[in-house]
Amino acid sequence: MLNADLQTVLTLTAVFVAWSGLMLGMIKLLLIRVSKDIDDRLDSIILSQQSDSQEWRRVERGLMELRAELPIQYQRREDAIRDTTVILARIESLGGHIDGLVKREDHIRSETLLHTKMDGLADYITRKLEAKAK
Repeated sequence: MLNADLQTVLTLTAVFVAWSGLMLGMIKLLLIRVSKDIDDRLDSIILSQQSDSQEWRRVERGLMELRAELPIQYQRREDAIRDTTVILARIESLGGHIDGLVKREDHIRSETLLHTKMDGLADYITRKLEAKAK
């Protein structure tokens, strides 16, 4: 009976050790798989970070180019208003000069027309006097 109890205890102990070994083996496999998954995730994160870093460098480079080009292409509102005001003042000044030239031309035309009429009248009078003198 003692022999049977000892044998049962040894059998149970062997089953327990085997079961424990199996569980430890399964835990070890799971830990290895989790470790590999973590390594894969870290690698993908590192690659993602490197590509993000390259993307950020590209964005930063574009921003620097924009900063360099902006003063050349950008015109402030006040500058545009001042430029427009200057251009309008020049156009108005040209309009005044053109009005003066038109008035001068009209005066010259009227004087020329008056002289033409006076010359015609002088010729008419000269012809009449010559006709009377004959």
